[in-house]
Amino acid sequence: MRLINTQGFSLIEAMISLFLVALMLFGLDATQLYALKESDNLYFLSTALNQMNNGIERLIGLAHSNNSNNSDDLAHQLAAWNMENQSVLPVGFGTITGQYPNYIITVYWGNHPPHCQKQQIGSSGCLRKKLQLV
Repeated sequence: MRLINTQGFSLIEAMISLFLVALMLFGLDATQLYALKESDNLYFLSTALNQMNNGIERLIGLAHSNNSNNSDDLAHQLAAWNMENQSVLPVGFGTITGQYPNYIITVYWGNHPPHCQKQQIGSSGCLRKKLQLV
């Protein structure tokens, strides 16, 4: 009796091919999830930068107003700015420290550290900028 040589795929070859395709699709899903996470982080960074610029504009406006109760105006502007920070950033708030003309403005979001020594970007982080008004 002679064995007949058949052409085609066996069940094992088909299963291995399906396993490899599934592995590649899981890799693509992981890449998409990573990209989605990073886009959220960049969104928070962009929003924090916009809020920092908003705080700087508020400081510049106060510096040009020349009012005698400048510290009261600064406290009022800081409170309004922090309400905006809370509405656009997760657990967002900002601080403005210093005296005219030197200020340090900091924006925090997420589970932030108590002090912002360097820029931290992610789902939680902080931005800090030294500002000198003239």
